[in-house]
Amino acid sequence: MPNDMTHIDKIQALTFAIGKKMQTELLEQMQASGLTPPQFYILKILDHYGASRATQLAEKMYVKPSAITVMIDRLIDHGLVERYHDDNDRRVVIIELTKKGKATVEEAMAARNEHIAKYFSHLELQEREDLLRLFEKLETIICGTQEKKEKN
Repeated sequence: MPNDMTHIDKIQALTFAIGKKMQTELLEQMQASGLTPPQFYILKILDHYGASRATQLAEKMYVKPSAITVMIDRLIDHGLVERYHDDNDRRVVIIELTKKGKATVEEAMAARNEHIAKYFSHLELQEREDLLRLFEKLETIICGTQEKKEKN
């Protein structure tokens, strides 16, 4: 068992170091685009799910609707999203990406992927496939992905 703990300690330290380095670099890259991480996350959510209620965005970000309002106001000021009321229920506020917002997300994601690809280009194809397989297995173990899929 001591050998196993040594492996666990090393894996934990390496995961932390890699995550911290990549997160720092990606944060710098994001800030260069003029977006805060929460603003970028809102754009990513809207890009993935499409037009959404403000309350849905707040839930996905684990914040109160009042907090999301301030972030959305700034995104509107930058022309990245638009806000309108639902035709069927005027109390419901819908947030949607503008063309500029969609382009911003696509550019940021492409830059992020290009940045990350620099690191992974040093691995052989088989190494990348093995790494992906191991991360998918860990995600299933840690996050219960398989259980969630079976319930839906």
